[in-house]
Amino acid sequence: MVGAGRSVSYPAGVTEFDWEIELAVVIGKTASCVPVDKAGSFVAGYTIGIDLSARDAQFHPQSSMSMDVFGGKAFDGSCPIGPWIIPAALIPDPQALDLRLSVNGVTKQSSNTRHMIWSVAEQLSLISHIATLEPGDVILTGTPSGSGLKSRDFLQPGDKISAMIQSVGTLDVEIMPAKEYAA
Repeated sequence: MVGAGRSVSYPAGVTEFDWEIELAVVIGKTASCVPVDKAGSFVAGYTIGIDLSARDAQFHPQSSMSMDVFGGKAFDGSCPIGPWIIPAALIPDPQALDLRLSVNGVTKQSSNTRHMIWSVAEQLSLISHIATLEPGDVILTGTPSGSGLKSRDFLQPGDKISAMIQSVGTLDVEIMPAKEYAA
């Protein structure tokens, strides 16, 4: 993860570097097998996540898997988070938040969390039935349409990303050239 106002190095060897704005949920207390109607009580707060994805690594034809989520999303700086955590009590309905992502001032994603396939509560319940969630865990909840995958419009070094979620704030990140090998 990287914080607000920070830069992210373009992953070496990647040509299809993509963005996804996501509402990020911060867990406030241990949650295991939580029913949907109680899930909100386990949320400490909300922030913004930018899920950066190396699509050519994620969908590489030589991968042993049809989709390599680890290879496409687990690189240094792949998950900018911030700029702060808004307490859950200040967000009465996480399913009623406008969200928007722009690259170099051009809007790429614009939607509302009411259009999510699964609500925050449904996601927390499902995940808590698979694995126990602990205080401080962060869950990114999914992205609306508008990532570069469909349009084939990808990030380049020097691009500036601005991600805004209503009542949460704005997270700005700059993409820097790929890191050189350090001996």
